[in-house]
Amino acid sequence: MNIIGYCFSIEGLSHTEKKMPCQDSSGILIKDAWRLAVVADGVGSCKYSDVAAKLAVQTASKVVNAAFPYYGDDEDFLALIRIAMHSAENAIESFVLENDGELQDYQTTLAMALYNGNKLYYGNAGDSGIIALDEFGTYHVLSSKQNNEYGEVHTLAERNFEIGKADFCAAGVLCMTDGLLDWIVPGSLSNYKYPVHVPRASIFLPPSIWKSDEPFDESEVLAYRESAKADIERIVAFVRNGEVQDVSYGDLTEGNLKDDLSAAVLINCESLINPDDIEWAPLKLTTDELYLSKWRTFNRLYKSVAKDKFINYIRECNPAWTDDIVSSYAEKIREMDSTPLDDAAPNIYSASEEVPKTTDFTDQTQDSEEQDSNCVGDDEMTSSPDMSETAANSKNKSSLTRVAMNTKKLIQKLVEKVFYCPDDDYDDSNSTDGGSE
Repeated sequence: MNIIGYCFSIEGLSHTEKKMPCQDSSGILIKDAWRLAVVADGVGSCKYSDVAAKLAVQTASKVVNAAFPYYGDDEDFLALIRIAMHSAENAIESFVLENDGELQDYQTTLAMALYNGNKLYYGNAGDSGIIALDEFGTYHVLSSKQNNEYGEVHTLAERNFEIGKADFCAAGVLCMTDGLLDWIVPGSLSNYKYPVHVPRASIFLPPSIWKSDEPFDESEVLAYRESAKADIERIVAFVRNGEVQDVSYGDLTEGNLKDDLSAAVLINCESLINPDDIEWAPLKLTTDELYLSKWRTFNRLYKSVAKDKFINYIRECNPAWTDDIVSSYAEKIREMDSTPLDDAAPNIYSASEEVPKTTDFTDQTQDSEEQDSNCVGDDEMTSSPDMSETAANSKNKSSLTRVAMNTKKLIQKLVEKVFYCPDDDYDDSNSTDGGSE
């Protein structure tokens, strides 16, 4: 079975600014027909967490290599994962003792996946994580993030390991540290059928890889690695320049792309998966959600004048709205911003494009008024010319009500037309042509 694997770690912007070393580590182990992917994320507040992360990855790999159960069953492989994780923490604690250090300075997470193109075993400690793509084209989040109620991570040292076996045949698996994990599995998708943002995951598991019938050599594996790494570095450069949206991958504020970023990837190139079957159902945003996304962009970029800019933006998009309507609607959208992002507006699509302006429907409204005034009912046709003033006023009020209702419907149709989100906002070709590893 032709399984390729690659990994990389990128120093985060926040670490570069603070002149801190990269505290992530990643690795790939080849063991006959099996592959091991490992990532570790040293806790940023710990002085020597970079050392701990490297020790964890190296030790876990060595143990799997040395104690591999060639003819083992599920229990044997799950036990191997557990032993490797305990051994990783043992190695860190031994290092601390030998160097007269303090254990709290050597804290790290650890995530690992053992894969042979069919069976997939995994282990996790902390807020790194593992996702996998099955042969039917569905992504699965295998691990859960281990944080307390204050958001603090439960590290490897606590030995609270999450260990398991995937109950499906995987076509590929991706281990990530939390900066990438929270971007690829964003909170905005947590309550939806497909919690994995497929265009982002496809940077690492490109569907094009399963369209080739030729075996992959080492140079092609390296090309895929460099392509994925270059894509992430390009996105990080956007973040450095203050960008909050990417045309291909959407919201850049989800996750923490300023943190150290690590990935370890395993792909079965002979999987029976049909690349066209990979399931991705991006949601259409409502009008309110689109405006909320715009408000958040203004609020990030122009904090002191965000309200004025947002009101002017709404007015430009809706020239027929009165100042009171514009102000009231702007206030409504700003109130939505008091709710969490994943509850108020799932930023699945890029909102970087300017929302098209509505047409001025003053003339159309007048046409509607004229049509209504010419619409005469049966009762009016048979009424006598000396109709009472009360009846006339009643009919005028009814006519005005019809005008208002028709105008409201017209406005609603125009707004819906303006804010229609097509299903093809994301083109898989934009996120899968990045390499030929």
